[in-house]
Amino acid sequence: MTLPARLTCLMLSVACVPAGAVTARVAASAPALASAPAAAASASEATHRPAPMTVRIGAALPLSGAQQPYGREVLDAMRMAVADLDAQDLRIGGRPVRWVLDARDDTSGAAATARALVADGVAAVVGDLGSRAVARSAPVYFAAGVPQITPSAGDPKLAQRGWQTFHRIVANDDALGAALALYAGRRLHARRAMIVGDDSSTGRGVARAFERAAPGAGLQMLPAARASAVAPLVAAVRAAAPDVVLYRGRAVFGAALLRALRVGGVHARFLGARRLCSRDFARLAGRDADADVVCVQGGDVLDRTPAGTAWRQRFDALYGAGVFQLYAPYAYDATMVLAHAMVAAGSSVGRDYAPLLRQRAFAGVTRRDIRFNVDGELLRPHVTIDDFSHGAKQALNR
Repeated sequence: MTLPARLTCLMLSVACVPAGAVTARVAASAPALASAPAAAASASEATHRPAPMTVRIGAALPLSGAQQPYGREVLDAMRMAVADLDAQDLRIGGRPVRWVLDARDDTSGAAATARALVADGVAAVVGDLGSRAVARSAPVYFAAGVPQITPSAGDPKLAQRGWQTFHRIVANDDALGAALALYAGRRLHARRAMIVGDDSSTGRGVARAFERAAPGAGLQMLPAARASAVAPLVAAVRAAAPDVVLYRGRAVFGAALLRALRVGGVHARFLGARRLCSRDFARLAGRDADADVVCVQGGDVLDRTPAGTAWRQRFDALYGAGVFQLYAPYAYDATMVLAHAMVAAGSSVGRDYAPLLRQRAFAGVTRRDIRFNVDGELLRPHVTIDDFSHGAKQALNR
């Protein structure tokens, strides 16, 4: 079941790097002896060869703390993208390009990180990951005219602030919450739903969208519960006896809550978004996640296409099978889209190439037509609903 969000955009196809092994540029060996005319021609060509330009792509990511695994996978995906861009030998305005990745840890302050990247002269930014961080960094990039693509932040309001440099390459929270509600009501045949969460703001937007969509899905919403400890939430769920529990919060707390619910004899289906789809959640929840957990994330199934499967295999081979969490392919595509927009515009200046991000479509590994509407939202984004049958995450809406 693919559920597109209601967004619009213009389209025109521009191809990104094909999936496959990183191609090394190999210079042909020169003959041992060259004739005088040939040597002169070679010297003349070197004299008139355009000087290479350096293009810096910023990465604003959580590279320390609890969210570090997500920051690491995005950083590695961007490294992979920069290597692929170098292998393509692209030119901007006829000049060869040296692509440079400028990565900064945003955990100490998203706005300060944004100002530092702007001061470094970045031409584009991939990040931040969280909606609260994007809300602080986006005004800085907008003021500086630096295009930004987030591979994960879901707050719909981010696209409603008039920041014309802002773009989101995944479905927003409204799409995720509605998808979960419809799946719970129409596919799981649930009738009573309850939202529970930890003391963080994680997942708040998805929970609100779920609650708005619940009546249309035939769901009765029970009183919500939030706590900083697991025990009171288990007691609240047991007393309410819902058919499904929508969890909003951090993956580590969610895994502990799920285990406690099962130990306490509560077997309501456990629903959640994004971080519940991560490798960390599956590892922490263990066998308790089997078949009883349903999660939704804002993108397509990566292995639907040979290109996506090959990309994932290459990523795992380069960085290790344990690095991939959720956002790596979207960060890769974001990097490639930004770079190819610069190439198409013949300029790395934001005001020159930014309009192309909303006028053209780019082919990536997550989808064949990456297109943004006038608000920076992805046109017709897909959502993927997964469970963890037999200990491994698998898509239910193929």
